[in-house]
This record gives sequence, structure tokens and C-alpha cells, in this order.
Amino acid sequence: MLGGSLDRGWSGYLTLYSLEKNVNAEGVPRINLNGEDLEQLYGSIAELLNEDWAKFIVYYRQYGAYDGDEAGVDVATVAEPDFAQEAKVTLTQVLDLIGKKVQIGTGDNAEVLTTPFAETLAEMSVYLPVLMDNTTITPGETIPGRININQASRCMLLGIPGVEESVADEIINQRVMQSDEQTDTSALQHETWILTAGIVTLEEMKQLLPFVCAGGDVYRAQIVGYYEDGGAASRAEVVFDATGSVPRIVSFRDISHLGRGYPLELLGVQLINNF
Repeated sequence: MLGGSLDRGWSGYLTLYSLEKNVNAEGVPRINLNGEDLEQLYGSIAELLNEDWAKFIVYYRQYGAYDGDEAGVDVATVAEPDFAQEAKVTLTQVLDLIGKKVQIGTGDNAEVLTTPFAETLAEMSVYLPVLMDNTTITPGETIPGRININQASRCMLLGIPGVEESVADEIINQRVMQSDEQTDTSALQHETWILTAGIVTLEEMKQLLPFVCAGGDVYRAQIVGYYEDGGAASRAEVVFDATGSVPRIVSFRDISHLGRGYPLELLGVQLINNF
């Protein structure tokens, strides 16, 4: 017992159930940037987002990143890609696109394209939430096993590879500030908020991205039935998976033997008796 409460050990930090729906804020499946049909990929991005993004992403898939010093031209000035040319590059994550240039064509016809995804914090704060919400490199309907940085405790944050104490503390500080009732919490909608807030660098964010998320679709709840006079109580712990069209129970445990678990003041009492 610690401070009057049961020490749960590791059980308070581990779960068998962790899933996120691979959809945008409107519930529409995200665009898979690694799709094999480049013409379909182009059309999906151009329709939902914009044509310049569609051009750059398809050209990136076809040619890869350019590491030379040439300044390059705006992607809006070039024609649509030749969709007969197959992709040779697979994105490992959406952030691969940031700050990259692409060289298209060969010989005298070669052109370097500048990225529409600049690496400055000001510009990332505008386009990155849109990019993260609507695109993915995961074809599946769900994404498993990532840690929600908007709810994780300090010790859980420190268990994520690459998270130093200063980063964990700043994440918690920013969460507290954003949770103010007067603040728009949509700023925390995607895990990349720690990048646009300047807490981590782009390279650090790339290392963290496989391990973190900003919310999930599996929920844990306790159901308590009780008498106000302090008599018998019934208590259960339930885990719901809401990634499908109909939520399903993935775990149900009767924990009545552990008692009511919560004071009446928290559960609520009926102040006026009905006769």
C-alpha cells in the first residue's frame, strides 16, 4: 500500500488493447501514400487536399529525394507526372516528405522541384495537421500499439525511446496549458503537435513517430452498482474496442471482490428520498 492506495505494480502501465482507427477527423479512411496505383493516388490527393501536393508526392514516389544544391522550381510550374512510370520509393512515414526536393526527368530535361512541405515551424504548423489527418503509410484499417502522449504519465513518456526528461516535462506542461477550458484542444489532435510546438526537432519526431499517437479508439471503464447505505456493491471493469462501426467488448472482469472502489461522494448519492 502506498499513500492509502494499492500499489498496482506494472499492471497500471501495461495493456493488451491499443488501437487507433486509420481515418481522418470526418471518419473518412486516410489516403495511403504508398498506394501502388499512382494515378489513383494523384487523384485522391488532388481532390481531397490540393494538386501541388499530389504532384510532389507522386514525383517523390517515382524519383525519390534529391540531395544536390540546386535551388529548384515550384512544383506548380511542372506538368502532371507520367503515371505509366512505376514508383521506386516507399515512404517509411509521412514525415519523410518534409524539407525534401525531388529531381525529375533526366539529362538536359532534368528539373528540381522544391517541396511544398517546408521545414519551418511556422509553415509546419499550418500544413502538418492537414497532412497527418488525411494521409497515412499504413494500409490497414487500424494502427495498433502506440502510446497516447496526450494522456501518458511522466514515467510512461520516459519509457518511450528517445524521450528525455526535459521533453517529457514540456509535453506535460503543454498538455496542462492546452487543457484550459478557454483553449482549443484541437491543437493536440495529432502526435506531431510536439514538433510544431518546438518540443522536439524533425529528426527526433521521426524517431518517435512509430511509438506515439495523440488518441486511440479503445476505452476502459468501470461500472459500479451500489447501495447508498454502504451495503453490498457490484463492480466490473470493461474494455471497449470502438474501431469498428459497432463497438465491441474485448474484456470484461468482475472485480466485485475488490469492493466499491470509490467513495460515495464521487459516485453520487440521492439527496431526496422518493416516497
